[in-house]
Amino acid sequence: MNRANPRRWLPRHRRLATLVAVVLGALTVASVLAWQLRGSLVYFQTPSQALAAGMVPTAGGHMVVPSYRKQRLGGVVKPGSVHHAADQPLTRFVVTDDTAELTILYRGVLPDLFRDGQGVIAEGRFDDQGVFQASQMLTKHSEYYTPPGLPSTTTSPPLP
Repeated sequence: MNRANPRRWLPRHRRLATLVAVVLGALTVASVLAWQLRGSLVYFQTPSQALAAGMVPTAGGHMVVPSYRKQRLGGVVKPGSVHHAADQPLTRFVVTDDTAELTILYRGVLPDLFRDGQGVIAEGRFDDQGVFQASQMLTKHSEYYTPPGLPSTTTSPPLP
């Protein structure tokens, strides 16, 4: 009687085992990458989204979302709200999204594009009084490029 060796794998079993090993390895790598990147991904929220999510302290100083995590707050600088300290690089201003307004306090040198009516993204934390203490400031700029010496044409779309 011709008996096959029970320890010998057929080619289709070998291919299946290789495929399972590759899939498990890929899933392991993907899950490790996702776990490592989870703390570095920070999306910005508008003032109305931050208020609705409970990120801003209430009158008693209680927050729904803990303040130890860095957050990004984005919106437009409210015209007339920018106040610079005379003796130090300290700026207080209000960011709005036309629905809600939040105060931001930034210590440091502001970007060159920072001005009233400009879009900004501030990274930092809320303090107990509901003021956003920004540690980093980003400004948004126009997506239209105008070479030096030419009049500004921000109303026309960019060329393809």
